[in-house]
Amino acid sequence: MKRTITAITFLLLLFFGALAHTQAMTQLPPTEKVPQLVKALKDEGARIQNWSLYARDQKILKSQKDFQEQEKQLKETFASFHWSKQKKSDGQLEVTGVKNAPQFNGSERIILFSYPRKDALETYIIYELKGSSWDGKKWVKFSSTLNHRLDVLFQQNGKIFACVQGFYSDTMYVVISDKTNEILSRFHANVIEQVEEKTFESVSAYTNEWKDTIKTNGRKMNLQVGVRAAKEGTTVTIGTPIITTEY
Repeated sequence: MKRTITAITFLLLLFFGALAHTQAMTQLPPTEKVPQLVKALKDEGARIQNWSLYARDQKILKSQKDFQEQEKQLKETFASFHWSKQKKSDGQLEVTGVKNAPQFNGSERIILFSYPRKDALETYIIYELKGSSWDGKKWVKFSSTLNHRLDVLFQQNGKIFACVQGFYSDTMYVVISDKTNEILSRFHANVIEQVEEKTFESVSAYTNEWKDTIKTNGRKMNLQVGVRAAKEGTTVTIGTPIITTEY
């Protein structure tokens, strides 16, 4: 239970603040983002460890009754998901639906979450798809299902976040700055912000290949790259418009 609550809190914090500036999913079909990032890492010789796609939208509900009606609709529409009972805590309301995605060694999750704001309920719908294996043919086959889910949940108003993590074994010598630059070059991206350490580098960048963006210090960005070296090997994480997992 504690792990679930922590994960949900992370997602909500992630989607607040500057992320409100992210453009709608109509800018790029959601089925294209993850494969683009996977291809970039595989072309760089990395072994794909895991990947994820998040989508969210925000709305205002007037009462708990409205929340319950929204919950009912979700459970009826996505009846194949395993739904939790409604949770209540300090005025917050939450319900979660989970479905296995065995073709990706992963899972899907839908979260409906509300908290009091003035005389209404600030409400978020979040969709999450995670996988620990990658198969391009299975992704193409699943694409129509994914597009349908997102269309039903968000009616083209959702914000899409894609993230992929790859790994280079210790038998491959990787220069962190070189690897970062190679990935940025693949997306014709310009550096916006950069953090460099001996065994770690994080870069926020902007590429014209994607129209969706967020703002950091008043500048647009839509690509983030994190590279971390350790004894067992080097981990490379790419996210658009930001990385949505630990790196």
